[in-house]
Amino acid sequence: MKHWLELLDTLMLGTRDSAATAQTDEGVSPEQMLLRQFALAGTFRRAGYIAKPVKTPLKIDPAPPETLPACSLKSIDWLQRVAGNAFTRELAFDWFLFMRAHGKRVPHAALPYILNLAVQHKTWPPYIVPLLGERGRWMVERSTSYAVLQQPELWQDSERAALKAAEIDPENKMLTELHAQMMEGLAHE
Repeated sequence: MKHWLELLDTLMLGTRDSAATAQTDEGVSPEQMLLRQFALAGTFRRAGYIAKPVKTPLKIDPAPPETLPACSLKSIDWLQRVAGNAFTRELAFDWFLFMRAHGKRVPHAALPYILNLAVQHKTWPPYIVPLLGERGRWMVERSTSYAVLQQPELWQDSERAALKAAEIDPENKMLTELHAQMMEGLAHE
C-alpha cells in the first residue's frame, strides 16, 4: 500500500520522497485514508484500469424505520435552554418526561446533541433512552462513544427505574416561571 501511496503522490501531487509519503497508516485519520483511496482509484481509472464487477452486492445495515413521531425543533430549543445552564438543568427532567408522556422522540438532527447529554450527565440516560427512537438505538448499538447507553436494563421498560420530575423550590420564583414558560411552550407538541 505504501508503494501505491508514493506513486499516487508522485503522479498527482509531485511530492515523492516528501514528508507526506513518509506518513504511515497509523497516523492517518479514517477520513484521510478514504480520501487517499478515492484518489488512488481515480489514478487507476485515468491510467486505463477497469475494476472487475462485484458479484455479491454489499450488505447495508440501515437504521430501522421510526415508530414514534419526532418532537419539534422548538421543543429542542427549550431543552437546550434549560440543559445548558447549571441553575436550570433540573428542568430537563420535566422536558424528558413530557416528551415521553406524549409519545415523542428526538428528531434525527438532534440525536448527537441528546446522545452527548446522556454521556455528560450520569443520571440522565434513563430519561433519554425512551426518546432516542429507532435510529438513536441503532446509533448507540454501533458506537463505542455511547457505552453508558448500551446497558440492556435501560432499553427494557419493565427494568427502567422510576423517573422523577424536577423538584422546584416554591420560593424560587425565577425557576418556577421558567418551568411554566417551558411547559406552555411544549403544550403545542
